[in-house]
Amino acid sequence: MSVTTVLMSRLRTITLELSYTWNDVIDPNPQYTTDNIKSLFAERITLGRAEPYTIHITWSSQSIVEIDASGKNHDSPEIECL
Repeated sequence: MSVTTVLMSRLRTITLELSYTWNDVIDPNPQYTTDNIKSLFAERITLGRAEPYTIHITWSSQSIVEIDASGKNHDSPEIECL
């Protein structure tokens, strides 16, 4: 994380290198007709060995936040940065 002070506008710019992960269990949801159809198809082509599985997708992104001298987020004043 790097912090740069901008003297002219008295804003502090904070650059964040963030990593996000989405986790899910892939399994049929009986409330959706298409899931039931796909599940039956999977059971047939795997000879009854289809199993739910977990998936983890991770990505990184840079976010830039500007806060003023009072600690308020410049773009979203309702969010305070402590």
